[in-house]
Order: sequence, then C-alpha cells, then structure tokens
Amino acid sequence: MTQDLALISVDIDPEVIFSNGGLTDILRKIEQEAKREVPDTSTPKGRKAIASLAYKVAQSKTVIDSLGKKLVEDEKARISKIDAERKIARDFLDQLKVEIRQPLTDWEVEEEKRLVAERIMAEIDAVWELAISENILFDRERELRKKELEALARERELRKKELEALAREQAEREKTAQEQREKLIREEAEERAKAVAAQELERKIKEAEAIARKEAEAIAAEAQRQKDLVEARAKDAQHRKEVDEEILKALVDGGVKSPTAKKILDMILSGIVPHVKITY
Repeated sequence: MTQDLALISVDIDPEVIFSNGGLTDILRKIEQEAKREVPDTSTPKGRKAIASLAYKVAQSKTVIDSLGKKLVEDEKARISKIDAERKIARDFLDQLKVEIRQPLTDWEVEEEKRLVAERIMAEIDAVWELAISENILFDRERELRKKELEALARERELRKKELEALAREQAEREKTAQEQREKLIREEAEERAKAVAAQELERKIKEAEAIARKEAEAIAAEAQRQKDLVEARAKDAQHRKEVDEEILKALVDGGVKSPTAKKILDMILSGIVPHVKITY
C-alpha cells in the first residue's frame, strides 16, 4: 500500500481551493490517492499503512477546513472594512448635502419673512383704504384707527425682528450642530474599526437631526400664529365698521339726519353720552 498520499499544502492560496471547482478536484485527487491500492489487514505493515492513510486523510481535512476558515475571516474583515467606509461616505455626503443646500435654506427663510411682511402690510393697507374710501368715520375715529394701524405696524416690525433673531439663532444652532457633526465624523474615521463607536456616532447624529427638525417646526408654528393674529384683528376692524354702519342706518331710518347721526355715534364712541355703550 502506498505511503505517499498527496496532502493539500498549507501554503496554497485558499482562492484556488474554494473557487472554480478547485475543491472538487482536490477531494477527488485525495480520494484517488487513498484508494489506489487495496488495504491489507493480514500483516502489521498493512494495518499500519491503513492507519497512516487515514491519518493523512484527517490531516487533509484539517488543512482544508483551516484554509476555508481563514478565507471566511478575511472576507468578514474585508466586509467590515467596506461597511465602515460606507458609513464614512454616508455621513460625509449627508453633511455635504446640508452644506450645499444651506444657501437655498437661507433664501427660503428670508422669502418667508418677506411674504409674511407683505401679507401683513397688504391687509393693513386694505383696511385703511376701505375706511378712507367710504368716509364713514369722523376725525376722532380715524385718528383712533390710525393709532391702531400704527400699533399693528410696530407689532409687525417687532415680529420681523423676532423672526430675524430666530433665524440667527437657528443659523447658530446649525453651525454648532455642523461643528459637532464634523467632529464626530473625524472621530468615527479614526475609530471606524470599532463597531461600538460607529453605532454611537450614528445615534448622536440622528438625535441632532431630530432636534433641528423640531426647532424648524416650532418656527413655522410661530409664523402661522402671527398670521392668524393679524387676520383676527382685520376681521375685528371689519366687524366694528359693520356695527357702526348698522347704528348710523338705524338712526337715519328713525328720522335722524345723517350728519346728526354721525355726531351722535361720535359722542357715543367718545364716551360723552352716559350709560350708553356700543357692544361689538
């Protein structure tokens, strides 16, 4: 019986074994070597040869399994490295996207402030022009309305400044968040081989993004509240105008001349007439 069964070399490239049918060829060759002669159990030499062949087959199994295991470990390490690089690419490109879009974001904030200011001004102008065109208010009433409109204008200017302050605060928070994200990306690049550190970095980035989204939503909600307030005041002015018109009409219909009716209304509004008050 042969004593020189061909064993796989530990120096062989694992890729040769585990690709393109290489393993099948090697196993077939080992089988052919092991079964080349009929085993002889009648002599001590023959029995020793059988044991030696079986041992060599077992050695071949160990070598092939070790090479396969090393190939799997190398592949896992390669995949882990690729995943770490993918993570770096995702974080970098996400940050780059924010940076590239920042001019548009800034423009959108300024455009929203401009549109809000224009709507408020248009509503104020409409109320004022309507009051003048119909000429239903006396000088005192017009002066009162003018003061109210001036107060609205001051409030609009105050709101504008508040929005600008909010925008500056948002920009500062974005800058701070940007610096934090850049710092985290650098740290993750240095420690990308550590899976735990990579997971912690991703969690912190998501928390920062969630905070930024909540702050943006709060700004939008406040802008809507201011819009609703202006609309409510415009409706109140219109309602007062309609009530004054109904009073004048009732007085005229009751026989009071129009100038006198207007004088009476003016006296009531001025508080000259005791015990009389208009409920709007």
